[in-house]
Amino acid sequence: MVRRLALLLIAAVFVSVPAVASSRASDIPEEFIGLVVKKVEVVAPIGFSKSRIARLSAIKAGYALTYGRISKTLERIYLNGRVQDVRIWAERLEDGLLVRIEVIPLVTIRELVFWGNFHFSTDEMSEILGVSRGDSFWPELLGELRKRLLKAYRDDGFFEVEVKAEAGEVTQKNEVDIIFTIREGPRYRMGKLKVLGKPTIPEEKVARKIGWKTGRNFRRKKIESKLKKLESYYRRLGYLEVRISKPRYRLDRGNKRVDAYLRIDSGKRIRVVFEGDFTPWQRRQSVPKELNLKKLRRLNRWVALDMEEKVEAFFARKGYYDVEVETFYTEDEESKVVRFAAVLGEKYRIAEVRFEGNRFATKKELLKALNPPKRFERTDFETLLSRVVRLYNERGFLQASASIKSVRVDIKRRELVVTVGIVEGPRTILDKLVFDGARKYKPEKLKQLVRVEEGAPLNPFLLDELVEKIAARYLEEGYLKVQVNWEVGGECTKSEGDCVLPVVVRVNEGKRYYYGDTYIRGLRLTRREVVER
Repeated sequence: MVRRLALLLIAAVFVSVPAVASSRASDIPEEFIGLVVKKVEVVAPIGFSKSRIARLSAIKAGYALTYGRISKTLERIYLNGRVQDVRIWAERLEDGLLVRIEVIPLVTIRELVFWGNFHFSTDEMSEILGVSRGDSFWPELLGELRKRLLKAYRDDGFFEVEVKAEAGEVTQKNEVDIIFTIREGPRYRMGKLKVLGKPTIPEEKVARKIGWKTGRNFRRKKIESKLKKLESYYRRLGYLEVRISKPRYRLDRGNKRVDAYLRIDSGKRIRVVFEGDFTPWQRRQSVPKELNLKKLRRLNRWVALDMEEKVEAFFARKGYYDVEVETFYTEDEESKVVRFAAVLGEKYRIAEVRFEGNRFATKKELLKALNPPKRFERTDFETLLSRVVRLYNERGFLQASASIKSVRVDIKRRELVVTVGIVEGPRTILDKLVFDGARKYKPEKLKQLVRVEEGAPLNPFLLDELVEKIAARYLEEGYLKVQVNWEVGGECTKSEGDCVLPVVVRVNEGKRYYYGDTYIRGLRLTRREVVER
C-alpha cells in the first residue's frame, strides 16, 4: 500500500507557478510548502458528493500545505472507490494558496443510443440529458438521466411516457454505451384555463397573452415563459403591484387534456404624475428611469417620500440646488396616485474649477483642455473630464484618471466650486518601435507615415493614426484583409515615475488581391469599352 500511494502521489500532484502547470511531487517548490491555504475547490462529476470529498481531504483552508496532507488526501479519496485518478492543483493568490482537487472517475460514455424517440431529435436528447461522448459514467447516473428525459417529455405533454435506461458492457478502454428505450404514448392537449384571484382583465385576454388555446399541444415551458409577457402587459396598464403565480395543472386522463389554474392579483392601479418644471422628456424618460419605475413592486406614502428625495437628487446633479419638490399621495379602493410638483429655481453657475493631484500639467493647461461650461450639470461635467484624461494620455500617462472629488455650494451667490481629483499614474516612455509581420514594406518606410519619436512619452493617439495609415497603404496595394494593431511590449508595475517600454506594431498582411474579369450589367446607351476606359 505504501509503495502504491507513493506512485500515485508522483503521478497525481500538480502545482502552478504562477500559471497552472504539472510537476512531480518531489519537484514542488519550497515556496509552496508551508504556505497557508486560502481556499479549497473540488471538481467532480455528477454522482460524486463534493462536500464528502471536501470532508475526506486533509488539505483545509486556514492550514499550511504540506506533503503529508497531500498524501493523506490522495489516500482517503482513492480508498473511497470509483476513482480512476486524483489531481491536485495549486495556484498562488495574494494572501495564500488556491488548491483545486479534481476527481476523475473510472468509466466514460462511448455512445448514447435511443430507441423509440420520435418527438425529440438525437441532438435535442443529448442536450436534455446534459451528457455526451467522453463524459464520466457511474451506475447511479442512469437514474438521474432517466428523470431528466421523463421531465422533458412531460413538459411537452407526454404524461404517459415510459423511459428505460440501461448500460451496455464496459469495453477494454473503460467505455460504455447508455441505451434508452422510450415509449412516448399519447400527447396531451390544452384543456380549460381557470383564472383565480383578482385578475381585473378578462380571462380570455389572459389566455391569449400566455398562448393558452383549448386543443393546442401542451408545452409547459412555452406557457410559463409567457408569464413575463403577461406581467409586462399589466404593468403597462399601471398595475405595478401585480402578482402572478405559476400555474397549477390537473390531468384529465380520459380526454387526454391538461386543465390549468392561474392565480393573478392585479393590485391597485398606480399613476405617477409629474407637474411643474419637468420637461416633457423628463416626464416620459429621465425621471421615471431615475425612480426605476419599471421595477417598482410596491407603493405607499413612505415609498413616495423616498422617491421625492431621488427626484431632488436628480435635479441637484443638474445644478438646481434650490429645487423644491412637493409630493401628494392619494389612495382609494381602486387606485393609488402620487404627484410630484417641482419648482427648479435658478441653475447654479460654476465659479471655479480646482484640481488636485496634478503634477505634470498646470491648472491653465487643464482648464483649456476641460473647457468647463458656465452652468453645472454633473453628468455633462463628468463626460467632459475625458478631455483631461486625453491630455494626460497624449503625454504618456496611460493609466491617468479624473473624477469629481467635491462640489462646494455657495447658496447666497448661487455658485459652485468644483474640485477635480486627478490620479496621474506612471508615465510610459517609448523605448523603440518594433514592426512584426510586415513583409511588403520595410520598418523605416512605415515609420515615416507618422512621426513617432523614440525616447519621448508614448502617445497612443499617434500610434492609432500610424496604424490607420499603415492599413490604408496596404489596402491601396490590394491587401484587402490586412489587420494592423499595436500593443505595449510589457507592463508598467510602478505607481508613479517613468516606465521605458517598447511598442510592437503587428501587421497581418493576408493575401494580395488582383483585378480579374469585369462584369458590367444594365448598359443601354453607353458602350462597354467607354465604361471600362
